[in-house]
Amino acid sequence: MTTSEQTNAALRCPTCGGNIVFDPEAQQFRCASCGSIQKVTPGKDTVEEYDFTEYREREGHRMLENGETALRCDVCGAEFFQPAEGTATVCPMCGSPQIKPEEEHNGIPVEGVVPFAIDRYEAQKRFGQWIRKRWFAPASLKRTFAEGELVGMYVPFWTYDADAVTQYCGRGGRTYTRRGRDGKTETYTQWYPVSGVVRGYYNDIQVCASKTASGNLIQKVLPYNTIGNTNPYHPQYLAGYQAECYTIDGIQGFKVAESYIDRDQRSRAESDIRGHGYSQAQVTGMNTHYDIVRYKQVLVPLWKARYGYAGKTYHYMINGENGKVSAQYPKSVGKIILVILLALAVFFGGLMLLESGYHSFPITVTATMITATLAVPVMTMAMIVVTITVDMTTVMILAVVGIAGTAVVMITATTAEILTTAATITATIGAATGKPPREREMNNGTF
Repeated sequence: MTTSEQTNAALRCPTCGGNIVFDPEAQQFRCASCGSIQKVTPGKDTVEEYDFTEYREREGHRMLENGETALRCDVCGAEFFQPAEGTATVCPMCGSPQIKPEEEHNGIPVEGVVPFAIDRYEAQKRFGQWIRKRWFAPASLKRTFAEGELVGMYVPFWTYDADAVTQYCGRGGRTYTRRGRDGKTETYTQWYPVSGVVRGYYNDIQVCASKTASGNLIQKVLPYNTIGNTNPYHPQYLAGYQAECYTIDGIQGFKVAESYIDRDQRSRAESDIRGHGYSQAQVTGMNTHYDIVRYKQVLVPLWKARYGYAGKTYHYMINGENGKVSAQYPKSVGKIILVILLALAVFFGGLMLLESGYHSFPITVTATMITATLAVPVMTMAMIVVTITVDMTTVMILAVVGIAGTAVVMITATTAEILTTAATITATIGAATGKPPREREMNNGTF
């Protein structure tokens, strides 16, 4: 029996012959037909990590060793694979039907899988909750957002373990104070040359290995628990899903990991400088070498979809392990204009009242009337925008904001009025006695 035939037999229920699939909620394999729980034994007992110096040698071997079928999209270039019994009609990345099988597919085999823990229903629920919390999203989108067609897929990731040793040079600063020629106290920094060595241990740095999935969206659903929740790979985890082949190789992926290590080692070097008694630290040069680097390829679960709104297409992703959401969404122009108008009304109104408070009571009253006059057209425009684009919940929120803004303006005006009155009284007393207030108090023994 060939490897492919053995795999196909392992994917069938021994009771009814139905397909064995992975149940995200129960975290178990079960028969899709009779519902019986099945035990699937992976090809390996543990998830292994490999010496990075041997990467090129392993890359030349066949990647798919369990009868999986590799396919390629002619539109976006995505490469993905599925179990021997699986079928695919569209590309999971772009939705194009222009996909075709590949004869050979060499590369690094998948070592482990982080299984789905969020099903389709829960994933859609998480997105609905997320979009409703986006204040600037249009109200119509919140009420009837286009769910799109959620596609469950496994995305390839590289993980790297590294033991990094960095020699650095830089300077440490100590801050001193001195009295200047004008008699004022000033601070200055004295810099001293420094150097040292820092070491960092890194475990499972995660780097997306897909050119089509990598980007800001997927970065915002990270991290996955690749340390404690990676199971040895078995093709049955893919039942009902598709898995993308890596298009960013391990060499390119490690360059991304190195950028993370570099930033972290720089931070360690700066902390090391401060640990030697300096209040400021600057690193001017670093040289990092690695005592050991190990890697593996894992598949992580992802729900993704796209939806249309006002003639534009937006994408969103949901972490299939923990439900974290990352999405593009349209912004309501009406809400943005409304916020700007309210901010301008409060700012200019408060500014006029504050400045008028330093003159006299009649001027303050006049400023209040001017502010109220300016606020009428502004608030009228705001209410028109509210009526057109905003739901009642948002109206209530804006009402509270408006009342709070008005209260701030009135408190500012009242404070300014009190200060003006106090200054007038003080000036009147001073004019009557012919002495400045401070001199009178000193004569009375206050100071």
